[in-house]
This record gives sequence, C-alpha cells and structure tokens, in this order.
Amino acid sequence: MDIQDIYPIGEIQRINIADIQKQVAFNIPQDYLDFITKHGLGNISDLILFWQASPDFFKLNFADYSDMWDWDDPTLLEKVTHSLYIASTIDGDSIYIIDDSQKPYVIMPRHGLYPMTFTDLQAVLNHYIQLYDLQNDWYFDSSFNQKIEYFQTTQQDLSMFKNQLIEQFQHDKVFNIDTQPKFIYQEIGGWIYIDPMYQNTIRIKYQTPFTTQAEKYLSIINDFIK
Repeated sequence: MDIQDIYPIGEIQRINIADIQKQVAFNIPQDYLDFITKHGLGNISDLILFWQASPDFFKLNFADYSDMWDWDDPTLLEKVTHSLYIASTIDGDSIYIIDDSQKPYVIMPRHGLYPMTFTDLQAVLNHYIQLYDLQNDWYFDSSFNQKIEYFQTTQQDLSMFKNQLIEQFQHDKVFNIDTQPKFIYQEIGGWIYIDPMYQNTIRIKYQTPFTTQAEKYLSIINDFIK
C-alpha cells in the first residue's frame, strides 16, 4: 500500500516543522515532514504509533542497554544515540531518524538482535505490511484531543449491536466488518470498535470538540450493555 493512500480519521494537530528540525543538527527527511504535516500524531491501524519527536528517547531509555542489539556497523550506535525518535509499534519496536543521507530510518526491534535501516518511510511501512501480513486497508487515527471509552458487556452476541449501528447510523468507512469491526464516524473524529473475541468489549473514540455529536453513539452503547 502506498503511504499516500492511508485513510485519515479525525482532525489533526498542526505540527511546527521548524521546531522538529531544531531538535537535531542533521536534515530530517522530507517524506517524514510531509507525513507528519498531513496526519499529525496518532497511529497507523493500531500498529505503528507516531509520537512527539524526541532527540533524547534512546539516550534516556537505552543508553545503558545498547548491548541488547548486535551492532555490525560500529558507527550506527553513535548515530542512533543522537537520533530523533519518531514512532513505536505495538510489539515494542522503536523507530528513529538518524544522520544518514542514504538510509535515515532505523528500526530497533524489541524481539530482534539487529537494527534495521531503511531508505524512506514507505520502506518502513512496507516492512510492517510484510511482517503482519496486512491487507490494503490502512488508516491513520489522529490522537489529537482524543477520548476513548471502554465498555464491557455480558451480551454473548455482539452481532446484534453491530446490526443496530448499521441500521441507525451512517458510517463513513468500516474495517474488519466480519471479525472485529471498527466503524468510522468522521463527525466525531473517531470510531466504534466491537470486539467479540476478547471479553466482549465495545470501545468508542471521539475527539473532545465533538463531544455533543458523540452523545448519540454513547447512548446506543449504554442502552445495549444494560
């Protein structure tokens, strides 16, 4: 999947590119700056989480534990130590930008011995597409002003709730409708996620400026779990 085709959810936080660039002495790749300008902070399909860029993350968290990895290139450790942390994954990988014009992206794997370097952000995403055997439906869920509420129900058949959503509300998009459906509602900057596989839970995410619009969705959830 092309990075340009990621489906955006919600309003974004405007990022000051100049403030990011001032954090490091090397040039930050333009594809990252374009991506963060378009999408802000948040996550890609609940797998890759983009955080506020930090030049201190590796030094603060891994400086004393760099022997967790094998450094075939002795200069890479120095570059990662002075890198810009930009993202992490649900499995604990951390992703950095380093001072390297050829391969400026580095993944430090949580469950691997060797750092992995990449030419661009698309190549980083392609790595995870292959790793997780993902399909084409990717989305970027903005974390700007977000609020997430969790509901657990004793109802055994959550398909009834799914059908209620389909009948009562017009969703903008839906992912994984046959397994763990996530219905996207742009009017609240978020979604309703139904998980019948683990503890029968329903989650709703909305952005706080749209709290009033979210009330009708919260109401149907509360009525169902009573």
